[in-house]
Amino acid sequence: MRILLPIDGSSFSNAAVAFVASRDTLILNQPDVELLNVQYPVPARAARYAGKERVLSYHESEAKKVIKPALAMLKRAGLRARAKYVIGSPGSEVARVAASDAADLIVMGSHGYGGLRSTVLGSVATRVAAQCRNALLFAREK
Repeated sequence: MRILLPIDGSSFSNAAVAFVASRDTLILNQPDVELLNVQYPVPARAARYAGKERVLSYHESEAKKVIKPALAMLKRAGLRARAKYVIGSPGSEVARVAASDAADLIVMGSHGYGGLRSTVLGSVATRVAAQCRNALLFAREK
C-alpha cells in the first residue's frame, strides 16, 4: 500500500501524521509512506533579486522544518517513510504526486471549514479530491 501524507507543519497535518503513526494494522503491513511538503513559489521579482541558490536554500530549509519532526514520529511508530518537497499550488501538486506515485491512499489534515467559508475560500483537501481519480482521500480534522 502506498500512502501519500501531505504535510505543512500545521496542527492539522501533525494530526494526520499522528493518525497514520497510530494505526497498528498499517505498521504490520509496512506501507510505503511518502511525506510531501508543498511550498508556494517565491514571487518572481523576489526570486530574481535573491538569486536561484538562495531561493533553493530557503525552500530546502523550510521543508526540513516540516519534514524532520514528521519523519521522526513515523520512525518512532515503526514505519519507514521517505519525504520530498515540491514547489507549486498545494491542491494541484498533491494530486499530481499522488497520480505519478500511484498512491492508494492520501491522508491529510483539514482545517474543517464548513458551509460558505469553505466554498468561498476553497480547501486544499477539496481541490485534491476533485483532481484525484483513483486515490482514496482521508481528510483528518483536528
